[in-house]
Amino acid sequence: MKIERVAVFGLDFPNIINQIMGLREGFRHLGIDVLAAWPHPNALVLENVLDSFQPDFVFEINRSRNQIPELDERFLHVCWMQDIQSLGERLDQDFGGSDLTYFIFPPSAMGYPRDLDEEVSYLLPATSPDLFEFRVEQPIFDFSFIGQMFAPISEALRNRAIEAEGRQCGTIGELLDFLELKGVRHSTHSIQETGVVLDEFVRRYNPDIDSSTIEPAIKNLSDEYFPRLRERRQLLDGALDISGKVGFFGTGPWHEWPRFHGHFGGYISRPSKMAEVFRRTKVNLHNGPCSMIARVLDCMATGGAIMVNRCRWDGTPFGIDRHFTAGRHFVEYDFDNFEQVARKTLDDSDGRRRIGADAAKSVRASHTWRHRAEQILRDVSSL
Repeated sequence: MKIERVAVFGLDFPNIINQIMGLREGFRHLGIDVLAAWPHPNALVLENVLDSFQPDFVFEINRSRNQIPELDERFLHVCWMQDIQSLGERLDQDFGGSDLTYFIFPPSAMGYPRDLDEEVSYLLPATSPDLFEFRVEQPIFDFSFIGQMFAPISEALRNRAIEAEGRQCGTIGELLDFLELKGVRHSTHSIQETGVVLDEFVRRYNPDIDSSTIEPAIKNLSDEYFPRLRERRQLLDGALDISGKVGFFGTGPWHEWPRFHGHFGGYISRPSKMAEVFRRTKVNLHNGPCSMIARVLDCMATGGAIMVNRCRWDGTPFGIDRHFTAGRHFVEYDFDNFEQVARKTLDDSDGRRRIGADAAKSVRASHTWRHRAEQILRDVSSL
């Protein structure tokens, strides 16, 4: 199959737009004509694209073929799923129908049915070295973090009753204490596994209760919000315990955290601004269940030294240790040794520069958007 034209769509979120533009450049490097646009077109607009541009396939981020209502046209559709929910809607509703389906992470870990793990293909994020240019700059931060922060959990929320099937099943505070007792963390538990802990909690009140009847907002609190907040707060507090020269950037109500707000530099999404933070930070920080994400690769491309937490998916195709070497391309930590590792990394200026330079070289060799475009073309051609 000869591929000459590709249409790439996604939602109008800054991080998604950056990926769309990265894929556009990757395909163009390979001589492919690309139509890149956002947000997702409705059926009427997409039909016009199919006629006027005549793409050999349509590539969409976070939308499968069956999730395009009122579209009967036959065409080659590729989707790349990165989330389980977006704009308050579940992305597993009406999921399916694409000719080729990529995930960024195991579907079951994200909350999709487990059988999808063996049925889908996988595509990792990448970086744009032209935007995240490697060069050495004078640092102004000892530590920096770019990402989302979550609101503190108030006493009023903790005291709120949980109901399932019309029966009370404790309070949110009791649920959060139970999650902590069970050791639930964002980097160690999949959403499905956290759901098992939720089942155990509600069945303490009645063994016949089905936790799936609990309102989605409370399920999200146990699935993602609390596990992510727990690790995020521990990371940021740990950095501030070591140094006051810390910068925090990203989305969320940072102003509700008095200790963090004084170090908050605002929301940044422009690649040039993120690259400046990466280069002007001695030790960049990452936290999450997935380390092979665009922000980590972008940081590496600039030559920024980055600390990445260990997680249960290390050693899998989604783990950073399958693509890079700890101590050579990045610094690994867990929450038991964060302070020790962070202090050692901060004090080792020669080691940081060496790690940054080796990481930038390795990223350019294997993890640019051109590399991802090559994979997509190979996979589509083999259909």
